[in-house]
Amino acid sequence: MIDPPRDGQEARLRQSIEYISSHPGSREEYYETQTQFSGPAVRRLFEHDRFGRFLGVEVSERRVDDQTLPPWDVVHVAGLTMAQRLRAAPHYHRAFNAAARAIGEPSAKTVMRRWSSQRTIITANVEQIFPL
Repeated sequence: MIDPPRDGQEARLRQSIEYISSHPGSREEYYETQTQFSGPAVRRLFEHDRFGRFLGVEVSERRVDDQTLPPWDVVHVAGLTMAQRLRAAPHYHRAFNAAARAIGEPSAKTVMRRWSSQRTIITANVEQIFPL
């Protein structure tokens, strides 16, 4: 679990939500790379104030089967301040490549390229309504 945003940072986070539908034949492998690859990389970024928030959840039960919603099984909520976004690129590259090497992959690009055959993703940028 990632810690909550640092004091005073919550209102400055720019957030995005990813609705992911992992393909049934590769779901187990996709989930494993999220745990072994993405998790450690994002943790490193968060610990060095390069990420404000990251939550990843898997659907365990659908209470309503609404055909208008995409058939997602994983949701990611990511929040970064504008400063974190501006200084992010070189740090992301290092963190994700280190995580890839830790699981025996040559690079983050190799892992992420495989995801295109393992999932369908819909991303939305969102604003949090703080007065509510």
